[in-house]
Amino acid sequence: SRNLATKGRNSENMFLEKLKEDSIPGPRSVGSIKISFTPRVFPTALRESQVAEEEEWLHKQAEARRALNTDIPELSDLKEEEKNSEWLKDKGNKLFAKENYLAAINAYNLAIRLNNKIP
Repeated sequence: SRNLATKGRNSENMFLEKLKEDSIPGPRSVGSIKISFTPRVFPTALRESQVAEEEEWLHKQAEARRALNTDIPELSDLKEEEKNSEWLKDKGNKLFAKENYLAAINAYNLAIRLNNKIP
């Protein structure tokens, strides 16, 4: 008797579920919306950006590109990282600390020629 009562309830639930499925509307028609975003160099949204820092970064990148395009003969046999004026300054500091003054002077001179402005 217990199984019959449970069985009756399950079949009743089954009919209710079937009724609920029939009352669900069909999917909506497909549409598309055309939007255009303001072009940005950085992947973040403008509302999340730090405009001043981004402008400074872009300016530094432009200076670095200009420095790499200069006609300095010493640059031809250097690696990309060695063409960075900050890296050359640090290298000069290390050479100076080791008392290799001539190599330090060469590193400093090339860094200055690459940077074009002394802070």
